[in-house]
Amino acid sequence: MRCATACHLEQLDDSPITLCGVQITPVTSVRNLGVVIDSSLSFLSHINHVISSSFYQLRTIKCSIKVLPSDTAKSLVNSFVISRIDYSNSLLTGLPNYTLDRLQRVMNATARMLCGAGKYSHVTGLIRDRLHWLPVVQHIQFKLCLMMYKAMHRLAPAYLSELCASSSVKGRTRSSARSDLVVQRTRTKLDGCAFVVAGPAAWNRLPCSVRNSLSLDSFKTALKTFFFTLDI
Repeated sequence: MRCATACHLEQLDDSPITLCGVQITPVTSVRNLGVVIDSSLSFLSHINHVISSSFYQLRTIKCSIKVLPSDTAKSLVNSFVISRIDYSNSLLTGLPNYTLDRLQRVMNATARMLCGAGKYSHVTGLIRDRLHWLPVVQHIQFKLCLMMYKAMHRLAPAYLSELCASSSVKGRTRSSARSDLVVQRTRTKLDGCAFVVAGPAAWNRLPCSVRNSLSLDSFKTALKTFFFTLDI
């Protein structure tokens, strides 16, 4: 699908255009609110930027970590590294695992440094049990489900809430009994990455006990606990 997209892009005229007297030259990527968006929507440029900046921050704070209290060191790492991995990560929904694995390697290196583990030490236990972080793939789903909860409870911008309106499965079916949402059919894999499709799909995978949380805080707690019970 992405190869097909690239082929179509090659057929487009990339000559500069003039708008209101200003010449605009097409580019292969742009940066908007800290997110690098490329012409094929692969987000590879954004991921490369996140990896580069994250490792730069790791090298910068590496010496300081060893002399700081553990809680302070964790806060420092969360602020300068993990926040970069998590920023707008719901946009990465639907990307192949081999692409997201590159971000996971950044998290793994961060966990090893923070916990004083060796370069080749296993990090699953460190990330889950000691640092209480969700792996990259699961945290993307966490953010997606969080957006869904906010949208369905009118805690999100109106345009997101409207996407979830009247989307419950109708009839007397198992899905309707669970209050599942309608997942729109798509023609391409890229269509499936849209919030209106990926959001309901992620929501439907949650148990009712998590969906029926009475507050945003309780939902966050229940949601994170649910993901921790899944196999990594």
